[in-house]
Amino acid sequence: MIEENHFKKIQGKSLAGIEIETTYPMFERENVLFDVFPNLRSKMDAEGLFDINDLLTDFSILGEPGISEVGYLKSNNSEYVIMLHHCLRRRYSIFNDFGMIMPYLFGYYQENKLPSLKIALDVDRIMLSKDWSHFCRRERYYGPRFTNDIPANKEGQASYLLDERDRFFTNSFRTDFYWKTKKDNSFQLEIEELQDTRITVAPENIFCKYIHTQYNKVEYAFEHLDGSIRKYNSDDYLSRISSNLRNGDVAKKVKLFRVDGAIPFDIWKSIIASYMEYNGTIGEYFSSK
Repeated sequence: MIEENHFKKIQGKSLAGIEIETTYPMFERENVLFDVFPNLRSKMDAEGLFDINDLLTDFSILGEPGISEVGYLKSNNSEYVIMLHHCLRRRYSIFNDFGMIMPYLFGYYQENKLPSLKIALDVDRIMLSKDWSHFCRRERYYGPRFTNDIPANKEGQASYLLDERDRFFTNSFRTDFYWKTKKDNSFQLEIEELQDTRITVAPENIFCKYIHTQYNKVEYAFEHLDGSIRKYNSDDYLSRISSNLRNGDVAKKVKLFRVDGAIPFDIWKSIIASYMEYNGTIGEYFSSK
């Protein structure tokens, strides 16, 4: 039990240097999630992810995609609320009013549009349920639409530069796409969004969004999709941006979500586009002929 007066609004600076604080009071301590819910430690897999079915035995999803803020799970047996990993928020922010970059992920699962779902949690922060309230956010997404063309027989790397507008919103300058046929004749696609070190706040600790997905040529379906953050030090990153995407293995990887099983193509596209938020090269690449 954590005393209520220990829950406080955490203050800090945004990437623009503006003083801000969390919308909801939180309690922050390393691995506090496991202190309060020790049974969750055994439910975390080797990649640091939690199966949503395991979580929903003890927690309920708060918020409604498209109407109110999502990314929170309320305990069914106590007054606590837990949160998704902060790297699933805009700009990787711990501040809980920065919004989730994948607001419909829970919704897809609840509507039986995903065969499975594993997700990363914020293990260092926890909230009280009485402090949570609906936090509405209205948005409209626009830009190039995906097509249903799978770039078969296009093995190797393609690189797309972001325009100035997208660079401003993402802090990135290039997206690399790498296709490879695996031994079982399936297609593997890797996507990495490379940060612009000129505007990176901490150039010694560089975060890049990374997607790995697998397409089954026999079943004509994507059967696996996961998203991660690749964390580079400055030396490894300089080597990475001048080489092939496959050389990104030197980075430390933080897995954020995973879906296994046949994924509807429209849902597959939507998950990638929302994870690579404000990156127009995603639509540009998949819409190319």
